[in-house]
Amino acid sequence: MMIRYLSIILPLLLLTVSIPATAQEDEVIQRVNEYVELLKAEKYGEAKGYWALLDQSRSEDLKIEYENCPLKLEIGSPLWQHLSEIRAGTAEFRVSVVSIARDYAKVTYSILLPADTLWGTHYFLVGGVTEPQLVATPNVYTDSWESTETDFLRLRYRDETIFNTQAAAQTDQFIRELGKKLGVSNEKMFILETIKLNGVLCGTYGEVELITGKQALGTFMKNYDGIVSKHFPPFHEIARFMVAYANEKLPPVTLPFMEYGTATFLGGRWGRSADVLEALGSYLYLNDLVSLDTLITAKDFATFNANPDFAYPLAGLFCNFLFDKLGRADYFKLYRQLSGSDADVAAITRADFQKAVGTATGTEWSSLIAEFKSWLPDNDSGRMAAGASEAGKLVYETGLKGILLRMYEDSLWYNVVARVDDPDTKAAILLRQRYGSKYSSSLFQEQFPDTIFDNYQYGILFSNVEAGAYSYVANNIIGKYIVGMTGDEPIYDPSSGEIRFRVDKAILPPLDGYVMFIQFVK
Repeated sequence: MMIRYLSIILPLLLLTVSIPATAQEDEVIQRVNEYVELLKAEKYGEAKGYWALLDQSRSEDLKIEYENCPLKLEIGSPLWQHLSEIRAGTAEFRVSVVSIARDYAKVTYSILLPADTLWGTHYFLVGGVTEPQLVATPNVYTDSWESTETDFLRLRYRDETIFNTQAAAQTDQFIRELGKKLGVSNEKMFILETIKLNGVLCGTYGEVELITGKQALGTFMKNYDGIVSKHFPPFHEIARFMVAYANEKLPPVTLPFMEYGTATFLGGRWGRSADVLEALGSYLYLNDLVSLDTLITAKDFATFNANPDFAYPLAGLFCNFLFDKLGRADYFKLYRQLSGSDADVAAITRADFQKAVGTATGTEWSSLIAEFKSWLPDNDSGRMAAGASEAGKLVYETGLKGILLRMYEDSLWYNVVARVDDPDTKAAILLRQRYGSKYSSSLFQEQFPDTIFDNYQYGILFSNVEAGAYSYVANNIIGKYIVGMTGDEPIYDPSSGEIRFRVDKAILPPLDGYVMFIQFVK
């Protein structure tokens, strides 16, 4: 008898649950189709009303507008990129899947082109509202995360151990300095400090991809005036934002060589400072490991996505050269000229680029390349160099079995002299402040997986062929010397058993207030 009752009741229960879900999905489908029809009819004001008020506000508060982009919230979406074809009937928009979880509906759609099919995703808030409302992905996935504010940043993060107040202070200082370099007025800097840049700090690559749809460590979301990153501080993404903030109504898409190259020389990229990438770019170029011609077009640059360590350093180096040569105002005139719609940027050829740069600089391309080579930075541009003087002040002396180390300070450098018994010795000088912190450095854990993080701020790692300086606050490399790459002078002398190198004092703090340790590196 019980089995008979269950056979009757279970279908009724399933029917009760499925009807509201189907009705809700139908409502979402109707809503998205209405939205697309408004876009096709160029009724952008009405279409904007389909977005949640918070997203409308976040997109508009800093007053960053893009040329020929009346609905900023759609920048970068496949729907917006192919709206003209949908409007003309040469492409078809179709809703493929609607899935509802928590208070949100994920709408996966396809755009059928004559020779291809593209896929995109939009999200709707369906819980607690009378009608479904479009929402930006940061609000879908981070609405329950922790949040904090710095001078210029409104930041969400899921795990407090990946947020560091000192890194936040560095972020604010970077924004101030970059504002001056880019000529942002005091009034606009005050507006930025008041309204703030939206930021999301992720703990994994997967979280970044979930929020941005991109397989990357971080990105700048132009539609939302926001940055999403696994790396903190996200100097590269902030540099992209600040360029948009400093320049009125840029086109929505810029030649990647220019956009990412500019962000690289201004802010480095994902764990490498601008100085380090500059030294790397110089080495790559002078040793013919990568050429400018293979990076210029959007298609060419995209081929290096699997190995960005080749593309970004050289792009940053050449853009820095152009910035120095042209000055800020003329540089961004060229930047704007090499921007436009997706189709415009995809159509820029190497010849187009060379012609535009030649006209801007007043220099024929071959002559400009010769000038670029003579401009390339010295080997110590990586903020470290071979050799070390013992004439300065002795600031640190220690030893372990097999190594005796001394550090001297002069007016420009910290000079390290390490006498080692084994030429294959790898060691580190770790700098720690006296007070504790909940923060855990991902870079430190990568370098020392078996060591408990104890509020270390900086590390200087060295061997017989290279030395590097690292910030565990910013999780990036801030100085590097590699024999045969950033310089030819050796740092190890087999006759004396000594490793000698120098670290630019400008990239490390005054050593007062820091406790130093030496530790072997596996």
